[in-house]
Amino acid sequence: MCPLKERVRDAIGVRMFTVLAWVPERRALRRVHSRHPVEYPVGGEKSVVVAVGWLEECIAAQQPYFGPDHAAAVRGLFADHET
Repeated sequence: MCPLKERVRDAIGVRMFTVLAWVPERRALRRVHSRHPVEYPVGGEKSVVVAVGWLEECIAAQQPYFGPDHAAAVRGLFADHET
């Protein structure tokens, strides 16, 4: 995972780097890597309540999500944004 994180950091900068795996039978995301493991522990899961289009882009089209660095973007995507 480190080479990917380093490439992303070098290309666009990183404040938070989290990798989530889709668990379709529960419509949930499982965290498989976290730059902030105390706040966002590896193995943690969350049910998907996200903005329209996010699932289609990230799950169906298998495209990564590179979020803008501001709270409004996170609030618009994830129900657990206050964490």
